[in-house]
Amino acid sequence: MVEEIPNIIGIKECEPSFNQFTDLIRRVGDKITVLSGDEFLAVTEFIYGAKGAIMATANLIPDVWVKMWNLVNEGKIEEAVNMNIEYYPLFKAIFKETNPGPLKEALKMAGLPAGYLSTPLTAPNADTLEALKQAMRAMRLLK
Repeated sequence: MVEEIPNIIGIKECEPSFNQFTDLIRRVGDKITVLSGDEFLAVTEFIYGAKGAIMATANLIPDVWVKMWNLVNEGKIEEAVNMNIEYYPLFKAIFKETNPGPLKEALKMAGLPAGYLSTPLTAPNADTLEALKQAMRAMRLLK
């Protein structure tokens, strides 16, 4: 399709399948920009050729994502991987339920504007809220 439609300049890959990402990079990585869209795989996808990312959690921790990106590009792979592992509990809590409910709650907990949820979405349940609080407390993100 990339060859047939010249207006395609990039794609955000957010399928939680590293195999699919690798296939995509092999097929079109030299023709268009491939961006990661999965917090759990992003660092690995950066290493394998993603040219950046579009992350839900970048609304909450943009500096963390910039640092992980820079570490990979500086060849400090182990440091980037360790940082991604450090933030794993936060990512897990934010994606415990359908996005953007938990993310909006996390933004509010951090004292950032989050707007409101549009129907049919609902606020996260008590278990998710507790997981968010614990993860954010550990990351020192609570206001």
